[in-house]
Order: sequence, then structure tokens, then C-alpha cells
Amino acid sequence: MKEDRFAIPDVHEEPIVDIVARMKKGISAECSGLLRRAKKGGTNRSRLWESRINRILEANSGTFSIDELEGLRKDCRHLSEELGRFRQ
Repeated sequence: MKEDRFAIPDVHEEPIVDIVARMKKGISAECSGLLRRAKKGGTNRSRLWESRINRILEANSGTFSIDELEGLRKDCRHLSEELGRFRQ
């Protein structure tokens, strides 16, 4: 059976608008904290992370797709892990 790509996930009675707003706020907070950590480095690599984080923040403000927001959250967490490994 082919999955319906327009199917609405089970959201437990919470409006989609609220879910999207909560996701966007969480991504923004997580990436903003990560941006502060990246700026402390002051190296060329730090500038690369800053630009990657800024792209995530820009994409976050421009989308309302739950799937895209999930991808952005994963990207931000991946950058956080990468930055953590670099700082060790």
C-alpha cells in the first residue's frame, strides 16, 4: 500500500499551527545557542559553522513544513555534535 504523502500525522488534538510554532521556536533556540558557541572560536572554521547555522535559521523562518522542520532540527543537532567534537 502506497503511503499518502498528504496524510496528516496523529497530533493528539493539538492544532498543526501550534506544533509548527513550537518546532520553529525550539529550532531557533537550539541554533541560537549553537551560534553563540561557534562565535567564541573566532577561527575560519567557526565562521563556516556560523554560516551553516545562519542558513538553518533562515530556512526555519521560511518554512511551515513539519518534515522540513524535522530536517532542520536534525541538521542543527548534527552541527552541535560536530562543534562539540572540534572543541574537545
